[in-house]
Amino acid sequence: MAIFLMAELAHWCMREDPMDRPEMREILGALSQIVMSSIEWEASILMEHEESLLL
Repeated sequence: MAIFLMAELAHWCMREDPMDRPEMREILGALSQIVMSSIEWEASILMEHEESLLL
């Protein structure tokens, strides 16, 4: 999912009309959300792995 979101963000940044491109604060907000969702996903995978080891 993160790869798709990064590609969407890149596409948004490369729009032909500069007025249609995001501002830096929008880019940073989107990147922050992508990173946080990736960290949460990674943590959930790690927890599932640790739980399976305990069984």
